[in-house]
Amino acid sequence: MRRDISPADEAARLVRLRDQFGYRAFKVRVGVPTGHDRDAAPGRTEQLIPAVRRALGDAILLLADGNSCYTPPKAIAVGRRMEDHGYFWFEEPCPYWELEWTAEVAAALAMQVAGGEQDNDLAQWRRMIRLNAVDIVQPDLCYVGGFTRAWRVARLAQQAGKLVVPHSSHLAPITLFSLHLMAALPNAGPVVEFSIEEDANANERLYAPALRVADGKVKLPDDPGWGSGSTPRGSSRPAI
Repeated sequence: MRRDISPADEAARLVRLRDQFGYRAFKVRVGVPTGHDRDAAPGRTEQLIPAVRRALGDAILLLADGNSCYTPPKAIAVGRRMEDHGYFWFEEPCPYWELEWTAEVAAALAMQVAGGEQDNDLAQWRRMIRLNAVDIVQPDLCYVGGFTRAWRVARLAQQAGKLVVPHSSHLAPITLFSLHLMAALPNAGPVVEFSIEEDANANERLYAPALRVADGKVKLPDDPGWGSGSTPRGSSRPAI
């Protein structure tokens, strides 16, 4: 999630997290959000892509997020560098509203292109899927308007043979909602977004039991409802 970190330091912290929690996939940030082909620091993206792969080895699934940074020629060049190092997907390579640009990138690359976290209009989702702008769709259950609308997006993706990995970039209840959606989908992708940027107790202040990663996996709560209740800040007693 960070761009204010050197390639070497990013690689080192991901190795530590892999060894501590058993994570089997990581996503890194490339470019600058809506950055018009700029980078967070000179040469950072070009160095980051191979540095992370070298540090983590071939067994780890690697993903990268452009956050709407690139024009198609630059996105294709960055994507091909990722392909050379075995990355799985390139998320939001172009400005998310420029679907034709993203479709051009997806057509040029062999790797998966992901996107859709910003979109809430089902007509736009239909257009995105019809254009083959993305290979993996990423509805955000809060942005898109709830579980039912996210389900509709997932069904559109299923009909087109595409995978679904919801956008859940924070340890708020959105990750909990996303886990439930993925558990119900026949076309769920191989990973779920689980933030490493917030402090370890962040979700404990919002709901209990808190989500935990063990052996690279997070268990879907199986209690009634979402499987978690609200927890007042500073209290360890779930509200009823």
